[in-house]
Amino acid sequence: MKLETYILRMLGLAFLFAAGSMLFVALPGIAVGAVHRLPGVSTVAVLTFLPMAVAAFVPYVLPVAFLLAVVATYGRLAVENEWTAIQMAGRNPYRMLGPAVALAFVLSTGIYFLNSRALPWLLHYQRSFQVSVLQDSIRNLSPGQTEVQFGDFYLASNYREENTFHDVFLEVPDPEREGGARSLVAKSARFEFTDELMTIHLGNVEFMREGGQGRIEYSRTDIPLATLIPPPKETYTKARYKGSRVIAGELASGGIDARTRRRYTYALHQRAANAVTCMLFVLLGVPTGILLRRGTQLGAMAVAVGYAILYWVSSLRLGKELAESGALVPALCAWGPLAVWCVLAGLMVHRTFRR
Repeated sequence: MKLETYILRMLGLAFLFAAGSMLFVALPGIAVGAVHRLPGVSTVAVLTFLPMAVAAFVPYVLPVAFLLAVVATYGRLAVENEWTAIQMAGRNPYRMLGPAVALAFVLSTGIYFLNSRALPWLLHYQRSFQVSVLQDSIRNLSPGQTEVQFGDFYLASNYREENTFHDVFLEVPDPEREGGARSLVAKSARFEFTDELMTIHLGNVEFMREGGQGRIEYSRTDIPLATLIPPPKETYTKARYKGSRVIAGELASGGIDARTRRRYTYALHQRAANAVTCMLFVLLGVPTGILLRRGTQLGAMAVAVGYAILYWVSSLRLGKELAESGALVPALCAWGPLAVWCVLAGLMVHRTFRR
C-alpha cells in the first residue's frame, strides 16, 4: 500500500505541475480574448471574467496534463530502476496501474460534471455578465476619461467636466446609413442613462450637408444600450449551451428534426467519452513512460502530446463530422475512436508488462 501511495503522490504533483504549466502558457491568449469580448471595461471586470473563459478549456487541458503526468511518473520509475525493483519483488505490474486509475476516475467524474452541467450554465452566465458589465461601465464612466468606445459607438474629446465632454467627435451607430454609423462634431456632449437607453445631449453640433456645412445649437441622440453590446455569434440552440438533462429531455420529446437529433445524441455520448479519456491515457501513458526510459524525458512527452492530438482529431473532428452527416450512428462516432485507441493502448500495456 505504501508503494501505491508513493506513486499516487508523484502522480498528483506531476499532474498539478503539468496542468498549471499548460494554463500558464494559454493564459495570455485567453486574456486577449477576454479583453476583446469586454471592450472598454475596467481591469477588475476583465479579471473577474477571465476564470470563466479559462473554464472552457479545462475539460481538454486536464486529460492532456494527466497524460503527461502519467508518462513522467512511470518514466521516472523506469529510469531510476524502481520499476525493475518492483518486478523483482514479485509485485504484479498491473497493480501499479491502481494509483493512475484512481486519479483518472476522480478527473473523469469532474470532467463529466463540467461538460454536462457546469459549462452549459457558464456559457449562459458569460453572456449575462458581459451585458451587465458593459452597461455598468457605460453608466459609470471613469473620472477624467475623455475617450469612450463601445461597439460601433465612439467619442473623443479635449477635456471633460463631470459628465459633460467638450470639443467632441462622435461616431454614432445608424443602421440606416451606409457603413452603419454617422460622424458628428460638437462643442459639448452630456450623457444620461436609463436601464435600457443612453441619451446624448449635444450642443453646437456641426454636420455636412449639400452645399456646405450646417450647425445645430442643440441635438439629442438616443441609443439603446443593446446596440452597443455585440450580440452572440451563436444561438443558444446548440448542444454546448444545454445541460445533458435538457438534451435528454428534448430527445425524449421527439419535437426536433433529424439533424438536430443526431447532433444532440452525439453530444450526450461525446461528453461521457471525453470524461473516460483519462482512463485511456492511463493505458497510453504507462507503457510510453516505461518503454522510452532510455531516451530523454522530453522525447516521451512529445510522443504523449502526439497521442493526444491524434486522439482529439479522430474523436472530436472525424467523429463529429460522421455523426452530423448521418454516415454512422452518433453513439458509434463518439465511442468508436475511444474503443480503437483503448485496444491499441491495451496491446502496448500487455507488451510492456511482458518484458
